Amino acid sequence: MTNQIEDIRFTNPNDRNAWNQVDGDEELKRLKEGIYFGQLDPNWRQKAQQVIDEQRDVMVGLEDGQRNKSLPTEILIFGGGAVILLTVLVIYKYKNK
Repeated sequence: MTNQIEDIRFTNPNDRNAWNQVDGDEELKRLKEGIYFGQLDPNWRQKAQQVIDEQRDVMVGLEDGQRNKSLPTEILIFGGGAVILLTVLVIYKYKNK
């Protein structure tokens, strides 16, 4: 006789009521999720993607806020630099005539 994992019945702990919800976590009981012995939660990709999406939305919001705050200053610096450069070029051009 060989011992297989199916004989121990740890392949799906939800099949045995004695092992289901042994950790006593109320949140897991509320969601009716079982525990997974050394396995990933079956919904780990959706949960990870939700966290990634939330972080991306927060980062985009921060970047937009910072851009809206610094854009007038950047426009002023660029416009002022362009006016100064054109003024220097006009002065240089008419000075040589």
